[in-house]
This record gives sequence, structure tokens and C-alpha cells, in this order.
Amino acid sequence: MEQQAEQHNDRPGGEVRRLTRAPGERYAEVATAAAPLPRRLRLLRAVVASAGAAIIVLLLTGIDIGLGLLAVAAGAGWLVGLLLAGGPAGQGADAGSRRAVAAALVAAAGMGAGLLADGVRALTQGGVLAPWAYALERFGALVLAVPLAAAVAGAWRGR
Repeated sequence: MEQQAEQHNDRPGGEVRRLTRAPGERYAEVATAAAPLPRRLRLLRAVVASAGAAIIVLLLTGIDIGLGLLAVAAGAGWLVGLLLAGGPAGQGADAGSRRAVAAALVAAAGMGAGLLADGVRALTQGGVLAPWAYALERFGALVLAVPLAAAVAGAWRGR
């Protein structure tokens, strides 16, 4: 054992070699908070997410899951609000009611577009009702509840 210690201290003058930093320090360094994304990029990401949710709504209406639309609407609204906020920390510069209103509008528009797309699909398959009339006839009060759920969830998360 003593021989091993001597091997490590072979340097002239008995100098002990040390690291400049502890090995675990590199893990302690958390990346500095990056600058928030520009407002336009955050809005674009939210619109893309809302369009994706509209496609999911269209698919769910095709297999006739009415109440599942409320869950999709709430999830889509939450996602839109999160994307407009700039991430979980909400680092966007435009925090407050303006961002909440934008999140509510984008989320509700996505859900409305999905319901309208279902009405258009019905028209292409020989339907005779206008898209909104078709959605109202088919889903009843859910036509208003779905965009409202998306708007409330988006506004709540986007504030």
C-alpha cells in the first residue's frame, strides 16, 4: 500500500497532482436560462399544435367519440397555452392577459376547425347540412363546449 502511495508521488518535490475542479462540478452547472423564444415563433408553434389537435378532433369525430372531444380540447388548450408561454417556466415577455387571450383564441379556433372539417367531410359524402348545422345536429351542446373547454384550458395555462 505504501509503495502505491510512493508511485503517485513520484513528482519532484513531493508535489501532489490535483484536478482544477471536482469531477461532479460539471453536473452542478445548470445551463443558464436561454433567452425566451421570439413571440412569432411561439405563436407559430401554438398554431401548429392547434392544427394538429384539429386533425385529432376530425379523427375522433370519424369514430364518433363525442365526450372524448372534451378531453382532447382541454389537452390541446393546455398545450397551446404552454407553447405560447414559452415553456414550463413561462418565460415569454408578453405574460398576462394578452397571452391568455391569444392562447384561448388559438385553441378554440383549432377545435372549431376540427368540427368544421367534420361537417365538410359529411358534405363531401353526400350530406345536405351546412358544416356548423351538421356539427350542431350531431353533437348538440358539445359543439359549444369543445371550443370553450379548449379556450379555458389555453387561457389558464397561457396566463
